[in-house]
This record gives sequence, structure tokens and C-alpha cells, in this order.
Amino acid sequence: MSDGTLVQKRAKRSLIGPSGMITADGTPVQFTQAEGQVRATLTAEQNARAVVVGPSGIVNSDGLNTQFNAPAAPHVILDGPSGQVLSDGSLVQKVVKRSLPL
Repeated sequence: MSDGTLVQKRAKRSLIGPSGMITADGTPVQFTQAEGQVRATLTAEQNARAVVVGPSGIVNSDGLNTQFNAPAAPHVILDGPSGQVLSDGSLVQKVVKRSLPL
């Protein structure tokens, strides 16, 4: 709403599948690639009850919200004299000033 209040609206649907859904009035809706990838991680029960799926959670047909767990933050696996290896595979090189001031 224009005053900043949130209003939750439920979409009625008659059939939902992995690539799209058919609404109650018979209109077909094709999911985008991003929506399809998010829905691919849902269980069959979650997919059947899901009305809105986003990157942080889903809104079920009964109005109940399900929040997804955040991915774990990368942590240091190996710390050496020249750099670090993080758990996500990225490398961080340590910088050492080698020249002396004049």
C-alpha cells in the first residue's frame, strides 16, 4: 500500500507443476528460470502447498510462511604464511610490504 502497510494476498490456483501453474480461472503461468530453480529445491509437499516462492522463503496456500535457512558463511580452512584457503574454495592472499621507507 502507499502508506507502507503490508497486505498479503493469496492467489487461487487449481494445478501447479515444476515449470508453471494453471490458475483457478484456467490461465497458464510459466515460471521463469530463477523461479524454476528455487522450486526445484522444494519437497513434493512444499511444492504442492507453495503459492509464492522467493529466495528467502515461501508463502503456503494456507497463509503460513516458511523461512529458508541462510547458507553458512565461509570460514578459514587453512592459514599459511602467504594466504588463506576458505571453505567455499576462494583464496585470500596476504599482502606484506617488502620495501623499506627512504
